[in-house]
Amino acid sequence: MNTTTITLHYPVKIDGVEIKTLEYVRPTGEDLLKVEGKTTSPLDADFHLYAQQCSVPLSLIYKMDAVDIDQLHKEYARIPAPLSDTSTPEQQKS
Repeated sequence: MNTTTITLHYPVKIDGVEIKTLEYVRPTGEDLLKVEGKTTSPLDADFHLYAQQCSVPLSLIYKMDAVDIDQLHKEYARIPAPLSDTSTPEQQKS
């Protein structure tokens, strides 16, 4: 299990407790499938995944500042493409 601590630039209070850091666990294929079909948009899917991988309520993700949500997005984006995919990101856009 690969875990990263993310320090929030703008801590969030939920149930009277101030959350200053999140522990983000790199998702598995099974984790990705758990959020499939639960959402109405790609952004909402991201929020569900972040809440799941940080083991926090979805409401906490909804209350986070966009700067901190971007930190989660960047951590998720660090996952490399499969080794069998040799195309560059520019080629994938075509």
